[in-house]
Amino acid sequence: MRLHAAILLTAAACLGAAAVGAEPSGKVLKPLGDLDTAFTATAAQLARAAEADGHADLARLIAGWPLPAAGDTQLVVAIPDRLERPGFVDTPAEETIWNDFLAARRARAVGLFDHAVAAARAHDRTATREELARPDADAAPLPQRSCEAIRLLHLALRDDPDHERAR
Repeated sequence: MRLHAAILLTAAACLGAAAVGAEPSGKVLKPLGDLDTAFTATAAQLARAAEADGHADLARLIAGWPLPAAGDTQLVVAIPDRLERPGFVDTPAEETIWNDFLAARRARAVGLFDHAVAAARAHDRTATREELARPDADAAPLPQRSCEAIRLLHLALRDDPDHERAR
């Protein structure tokens, strides 16, 4: 029961924690690194719990879910039509772990989608003269921001293929 509460708290943190970045609409975004850290911690807890309960297939699925860092590699993400429970999840204990895993994925998908929207909205705004005069060293060029928006959207759909707005 404590594991379940810890997972719900982690999922809530993914959704509601304060962040340093703000989207043009004024919505505060949690940093992507924080989303990944919270999800990784939850997934590790769930994989350990599944392994401890003798659910090796479920433990492997959860442990293998996170993708490697994007870096200079191109990731191809398969997005299923809908979210389906694996056939090997057939006991109440496995179902509980599976549902907690889905909750963590959905929480992360919400944050990823918000970042995708923010990256896409960067195209809607024309830079002011002052902004053009002092280019931000951390800002990626517009084509890279476009790729980032699509990348984040695909990751959100991988985590939650039922995310209505992302679809």
